[in-house]
Amino acid sequence: MKLTSQQKGAASFATVMPQGVMDLFTGVHSGFDAIPGMLGSDVRERGKVDGLASGVREAGKGLVHGWWDGITGLVTEPIAGGQKEVSLRLTICTGKTDLRELWVS
Repeated sequence: MKLTSQQKGAASFATVMPQGVMDLFTGVHSGFDAIPGMLGSDVRERGKVDGLASGVREAGKGLVHGWWDGITGLVTEPIAGGQKEVSLRLTICTGKTDLRELWVS
């Protein structure tokens, strides 16, 4: 049985549409995955996905690590920011004190 041009077009559409949707979601995922790196946080490397089994494994690891990093980040990120701020304030205060001592002397 020979396919007509309409049947070939329908077959092509049926195979190209899912690929386009998958490419769209992959692009959105990659964009959201890059946001923490642009904001200065550490980003975990993803493993290669070759098929369904490796995809499910990477999705599970990503979900668990995402929740873990999100919950622990609520504690560790403010502490790290506070340590940077405290060291900056100590440096500024020490500098002001040294300048006052030089000015008064």
